Order: sequence, then structure tokens, then C-alpha cells
Amino acid sequence: MNNTDSSSLDSSKQSFKKLLPQLKRVTIEIIVIVFSVYVSIWLTNRSQYNMEQEEARAFLSDLKNDLEVDIHNMKDEKAKIEESKNGISSLLKLSKKQMEEVGYIDMKIQFNTRRNIEANYEGFKSSGKIGNIEKRKLKNDILSYYQEHMSVTTEMEKDINSTKKDIIELFGKNNFNANSLSDPYLRTKMNLYIGIVNSLAKAYDDDIKLAKTIINEMKGY
Repeated sequence: MNNTDSSSLDSSKQSFKKLLPQLKRVTIEIIVIVFSVYVSIWLTNRSQYNMEQEEARAFLSDLKNDLEVDIHNMKDEKAKIEESKNGISSLLKLSKKQMEEVGYIDMKIQFNTRRNIEANYEGFKSSGKIGNIEKRKLKNDILSYYQEHMSVTTEMEKDINSTKKDIIELFGKNNFNANSLSDPYLRTKMNLYIGIVNSLAKAYDDDIKLAKTIINEMKGY
């Protein structure tokens, strides 16, 4: 190696030594920037997560109140339809002689006016935030309660009101005379009514059981 090459190599080493501190400083700055960006993203995500969970807890608190009202209303409605069913059953047991003795029948069948309390559920679902509920079973039970159980129960309530209306109209055509009970079509309607009451009463029991399960699952969320 000649003197020229040796001098050039020494010069390169000196330049690298001078550049090394700058490279270290730039590397540290890059690491700090990347770490800061990561921490910032993590804090933002964490803040968003906390906000979503707070909204979920507020929703569940409101939903708990709704379910408690639903439970009360279903228990009340079940008592009414059971009482009405007993009345219809008593009429079906009347003999022809008893029908003549009774004469006029005073019909006092109340129509079902129960309504699902679901404004909070519909609002939270439509916002797309129902998925923020982390407990899978709790979320699935809530969806099952409103989308399956309540929809079926509501249809049965419509059926029972329709059948009640038919019974009253059939009695009304004969001025509510007890002899109407001899009409096979009327008796079929009355037996149908009893069947619907039994099914609806069971549906109320199932709905109440699920509502209580959901309330219990909310604890500690």
C-alpha cells in the first residue's frame, strides 16, 4: 500500500468517527419519535376504549331499568290472561240447563295493551355500539331477548287480542245470550283462546327468566 492510499484510508476513518456521534443522535431521535407515536396511539386507543366501555355501562344501566319494567308488566299481564282464561273455561263447562239459567253473559275481557320497553336498546343498536359489550353471553342474551323472544311474544299478544275480538263479536251477534255457548264455532274460538293463553303464559315465563338472567349478567360489568 502506498502513502497515498494510507492517507486516504486514515481520512475516511476520521470522517466516520466524526459522523458516528451524529448517527447515534439521529438514531436515538428516530427511536424517541417512533416510541412517542406508539405511546400516543396507545393512549388514544385506550381513551377510545374507556369511552366505549363507559357508554356500554351507561346503556346497560338504562337497559336494567327497562328489563325490570318489562318483568313487572309481563307478570301483570300474565295474571290478567290467566284470570280471563279461567272465566272462559268456566263458560265452556256450563251445561245446556245452566246456560238457560244464566241467560245473559256479561263479557269483561280486557285486551292486551302491554308494550315492549325497547327505546334504549334500539338506540344503542342503531348506533352500531352493541358490539362494545365485551361479555359475549351478555351481548347474545340481550340480542336474543329483543330480536327473538320479544318479537314472538308480541305476535302472540296480537293473536290473543284478535281471538278475544272474535269471541266478543260472536257473543254480540246473539246479544250475549248464554245459549250462544252451544255454537260449535264459538266453542272452537274459546278453546283456541285458552290454548293461546297457555302458550303466551309460558312465553312470559321464558321472557322473564331471560330478563332476570341478563340483569344478573350485568353485575360487575
